[in-house]
Amino acid sequence: MDGPEDAARKARQLIDAGVDVIKVIQLGQLTREERMAIADEAHRAGLHMAVHAGSVEEVRAAAEMGVGSIEHMGGGRNPLYPEESLRLIAENRIVASVTSLVSRVYDITAEYPERLDNPQLKSDLPADIYEDVRTSLDHFSGLNYFSGAKEANKHHPAKVRQLYENGVRLVIGTDSGTPMNFHYESTWQEMDLFVRYGIPPMKVISMATRHPALLYGEFEDLGTIEPGKLADIIVVNGNPLRNMSALEQNNVIHVIKGGVQYKGPGIDPSRPVSDADPRRD
Repeated sequence: MDGPEDAARKARQLIDAGVDVIKVIQLGQLTREERMAIADEAHRAGLHMAVHAGSVEEVRAAAEMGVGSIEHMGGGRNPLYPEESLRLIAENRIVASVTSLVSRVYDITAEYPERLDNPQLKSDLPADIYEDVRTSLDHFSGLNYFSGAKEANKHHPAKVRQLYENGVRLVIGTDSGTPMNFHYESTWQEMDLFVRYGIPPMKVISMATRHPALLYGEFEDLGTIEPGKLADIIVVNGNPLRNMSALEQNNVIHVIKGGVQYKGPGIDPSRPVSDADPRRD
C-alpha cells in the first residue's frame, strides 16, 4: 500500500468487481490510516470484513476497524491467548475461525499416513495433477509449511476451549487446499477436533451452520431448518452427536439443495436438474 488513498482505491476496485468479502491479511504491514481507509470502504459498501490476526496489537487493530471475523486465529506457540485479545474479541462481537485442522492435519497424517492414498483424492483430480499433489506429500514432515506445527499443535485444544469458554462465537473454517487438508473431508475433521477439544457436538454443528449464516448476514435464508428458508439439507447414515465421522462423504445418503434432491435412492447423479424436474419440490 502507498498511503490511505491508495488503500481506499484498491478496496473500491475489489468492491466494484463484485466481491462479497473484504479480507486484510497483513495488518502489521499497514499503517493505521491505511487500515481504516479499507475499513471505511468496506463498511460503506455493507460488506463483511475479515482479517488475519494473532498478536494483541493485531487484534486491537481488528477491533478498531470493526471487522466481522478473524480468520486462522493465531497465537503461535503461546499456550493460551492473551486476556486482552479475548476481551477485545468478545466486547466487539468478533467471530473467530481458528482453522485448527490446517496444522493438526500434520499430527493426523503422522499417525495415519495411509490417508494420503485415499481414492477420493485420486478420483477428484485429473491424473497429472493428482500425481503432482501426491508426490509433493511423500516427505510431508520436511515441508516448511509445517515447521511450527509440532509445537503449536500442543496448545490447540486449550486455546479453542479458551475462546469458547470466554463467550467468543466460533465458526467452522477449514482453509481446505492447504497441504494434506483435502476438501472432501476437512469440514467433518474440523468439527471432530472441536468435539475432541471439549465442545458439545450440537454446539459444533451450530458453528458449521447457524453461526456462519449469522456472520454473513444470510440467516433469513440459511443456517437452520425452518419454514421459508432454503432447504439445504443432508441426511447421513449415522449420528454426528455421537461421532462426527457420520458426516464423512461416504455416509451421506441424501443431498437436498434449495429444495432440490441431488443425491439419494432413485436419483441419477449424472442427470442435471432443471426447474421442470420432478425432483424439484
